[in-house]
Amino acid sequence: MTIYTSEQVRPYVYMGTHKITGQFYIGYREVNKIPSHLDIHKYQTSSEEIAELGFDNFDWVIVAEFFGHCAGYDAYDFENDLIKENFDNPLNLNGQYWDWGSGYQRFRGRTKHTEEHKMKLSQKNKILVENGTHPFLGGENQRRLVSEGIHQFVVEKTCPHCGFTGKGTNMERYHFDNCSHNEKFKEISIPICEITCMEWGWEWEPVYNIAQFCRDEPRLGGKNSRNHIGELIKGIIPQFNGFVCRKPDMIYEEFFTYHSWEVNCRDWGEKWVEVRNMTEFCKNSGDLKLSISGMSQTATGLYEWHKNYRCRKIIKKVRIPR
Repeated sequence: MTIYTSEQVRPYVYMGTHKITGQFYIGYREVNKIPSHLDIHKYQTSSEEIAELGFDNFDWVIVAEFFGHCAGYDAYDFENDLIKENFDNPLNLNGQYWDWGSGYQRFRGRTKHTEEHKMKLSQKNKILVENGTHPFLGGENQRRLVSEGIHQFVVEKTCPHCGFTGKGTNMERYHFDNCSHNEKFKEISIPICEITCMEWGWEWEPVYNIAQFCRDEPRLGGKNSRNHIGELIKGIIPQFNGFVCRKPDMIYEEFFTYHSWEVNCRDWGEKWVEVRNMTEFCKNSGDLKLSISGMSQTATGLYEWHKNYRCRKIIKKVRIPR
């Protein structure tokens, strides 16, 4: 049964009620390409909880459709208002909603911690408070930690692979595992060229990253060294500061490497699909609010799933046909 149906393709708000327990879920959708009463059975919501309980175990109804230039916003607002009105209902499966009055996202706590886990969290928080590093101590305390140079965002950290030193947690999140000197990359990466000079006794050194090579070599510290080495590799100039270049003896030019994504969806089982353009994938995914940042956080391990998807970063080695 549906409360409202039409043959127009418009943003809509829907609700599903469990056939046995009476639990219900409210949602909205604005990127549908077909009428709502057909789309809901194809879309089957982005809720992980509904996926676990089984979409077919619910009776689904279209509550309302919206039209006009702001139809998507109107549907979103209406969905949140419905969730807010029923948020205290124990049968409501929605875990959050946007409260326009306060300007905050409201969440329902669902994680049940064991007593042992609660004790560990309590001990950890006590230590953070005693050390003056707990984030809940307020802005003054955070500014004091920054000024003293002991805040986690300004403490210098050194990469274990290349020795590069930087400030803040970004080193751990973005640089460490992605460092070009990381052995896991060298196992499958191919050097773009080999470089030598007379002082080395004509021993050829593989170059995986031009910028890193110029940083490591004292004689290549000039501002334009990277461009000149690039010209050297391309064969535009024969030598630069005593350095000469050659393509590797093995036919490396038959291959190239690139960073890519692989995406997996709950509906796909164990199947992983390569995605070269994550922006386009998120736009065309059909899942509400599927963001690039959320997908990248599944790749870094911060999230296990984003909506109905998870992803991982990979390095691909591809043969270039002659």
